[in-house]
Amino acid sequence: MAAPSLPFSFELLGTEIDRFISDLGTYAADYLPLSDETKETIRNVIPKAACEIPVDITETETEFIITSDLPGVEKENITIRLLNPTTLSIKIAVSELLDTANEENYYLRERKACSGERTISLPAKATAEGAKATFKNGIMELILPKCAPEEGIRIEIE
Repeated sequence: MAAPSLPFSFELLGTEIDRFISDLGTYAADYLPLSDETKETIRNVIPKAACEIPVDITETETEFIITSDLPGVEKENITIRLLNPTTLSIKIAVSELLDTANEENYYLRERKACSGERTISLPAKATAEGAKATFKNGIMELILPKCAPEEGIRIEIE
């Protein structure tokens, strides 16, 4: 039995609410007089509206481990870039839409096919040298080595 037609779309309402929250976070991070640390937290906590890319980040003494669930995405459609030593970018590009041939037969439809990007500020410097990314069963895992601490060059006093 198909769901009754409504004069509005909950999907559109949800998309607009997501966009509003994302825009509010962008405004707060860009224009309010907040500390740089608070602005970075806002940028990392509030996802971008178009297509959320959820991540978990853990760290050891020598590396960051970034894990993301990307169901329905092929590994060829994932781009990972270390933009600078403390900024990581993950992009997904999905060109195929979900099957819409039997649209009227859906009772509930929540899955979406979408493209998106997530920029993540890392708490310490990392390097792409020796990085390793894997993708299995819709789960992307990135192991990103940390940069060695900069100790500078010691200058002896005569």
